[in-house]
Amino acid sequence: MTDTLKSLRVSKGYTQKSLAEKLGVSPITVFQWEHGKYKPTPTIMPKLARELGISAKQLFFTINNK
Repeated sequence: MTDTLKSLRVSKGYTQKSLAEKLGVSPITVFQWEHGKYKPTPTIMPKLARELGISAKQLFFTINNK
């Protein structure tokens, strides 16, 4: 999960800070997602998927497959 989220973010040209700003979360939250400490909430997942250019379903499976 962690490498995939980071690579998706980087491929879209986002820093952790810029993605966090788009989503209305703190940069540490994005860091924690990428390092597997926490998972995005169900309410943020559609926004995150849209910003990363994937479907919410793809994001769900990305997050839940280790």
